Amino acid sequence: MRRRDIIHVATPATPYAARMAVVKQVAMRHGYDASDLIAPSTVPGSCARQLSQVRGEAALALRDQFQDSWPHIGRILGARDHSSIITAAARFKARAANNKP
Repeated sequence: MRRRDIIHVATPATPYAARMAVVKQVAMRHGYDASDLIAPSTVPGSCARQLSQVRGEAALALRDQFQDSWPHIGRILGARDHSSIITAAARFKARAANNKP
């Protein structure tokens, strides 16, 4: 992520609330609710793929802003396995690198 892409939010009362504020900001940027990123993915097809990409962006934002471990980010994003989060983040990075002008 580029420096200007880091999401800045007001400091919430708890560390969990701060992380959820970042997740909410990323979700809102793409037209989703934070609960969509945290819920188990039961939607087939392209919607699930889009949610996974947004989840990858949220994972990178959490990693960059809070230096959280991948397992911790997985727990924040709906009790997902850390390898799923790493894969989603890597796919988001690759997609962002290909879309650069």
